[in-house]
Amino acid sequence: MNKVKIENLHIDQVDTLIEEAIDQLNKDSLVQKKIKSLSITNQELHIHLATMLRYQEDQKDVALCIEANQCVKKSSHYLMDIERDEGGHLLRVIKPCPLIEKSLSAQQFLIHFDYDQAVMQPQLFEHLKERKAISELFLYLLKVNNKTTNQNLYVYGPHNSGKTYALAVFAYKYALNEFGTIALIKTHTWLEKLSAMKNEDGYFFQKEFDKLAQLDVLILDELGAKDLDEVSRDSILIPLLTERLKLKKKTMISSVFAPSDLIDLFKKYPSWLPRVKELISLIEAQAKIIELPATFDL
Repeated sequence: MNKVKIENLHIDQVDTLIEEAIDQLNKDSLVQKKIKSLSITNQELHIHLATMLRYQEDQKDVALCIEANQCVKKSSHYLMDIERDEGGHLLRVIKPCPLIEKSLSAQQFLIHFDYDQAVMQPQLFEHLKERKAISELFLYLLKVNNKTTNQNLYVYGPHNSGKTYALAVFAYKYALNEFGTIALIKTHTWLEKLSAMKNEDGYFFQKEFDKLAQLDVLILDELGAKDLDEVSRDSILIPLLTERLKLKKKTMISSVFAPSDLIDLFKKYPSWLPRVKELISLIEAQAKIIELPATFDL
């Protein structure tokens, strides 16, 4: 509909413009679908004309997203919809674009996600099975999604072997399906945060510790990327893994080191070895251990 300049608008044109606008709405199939679903009368069309025109414009935007098969405006794309309240009156409601609605829902379950948002596409999980090098890892993750395994996971392999990518794609799929709460965190980044929090505010440290302990799935990425200090190991990581085993919560760990090789990282601290061995025993407890080859091949 062409915009009307107020200075050129005469009183006797108003009725004509209203009828033209209603005629425009009646010719729009998407608007007609809404009119029929809510049984909107002609009188209501006149009363709520501005709302109906706004609805029409927003539906055009949705059509562009559907055509592109992704939301072209991302998280800022909210739309006006129309519903009837309990009293039967028409009212405006604001909703996210249907192509990001699921993603927004997933955020309730994806508690921490230290990874590129580009992996947050549902179809990527199925694409993992095309990568031969991670077929064993894919089958394990599929069993987790299907709730047919209680095993934890320790996956290791060189850089660029696909560990983090596969776990990140899985984390989003898990959250998207609303199976439970899940987090993917860079192990040492979070140990440093928790260690600082422990020194500064015991209450908030305990609150964050409890959140990590109670997640349905916790993915600790890049274990071994840096040396563990005594506080991180003895006051955070070992108690966290112990609590999760006690609560029977699933823990997944990725590393460039095999579990046995983690001991070598601490040989310069002989007094630490008993606690390191305890940590490795906790990691291996009930865990499926998977080694990935050097290339993330197709």
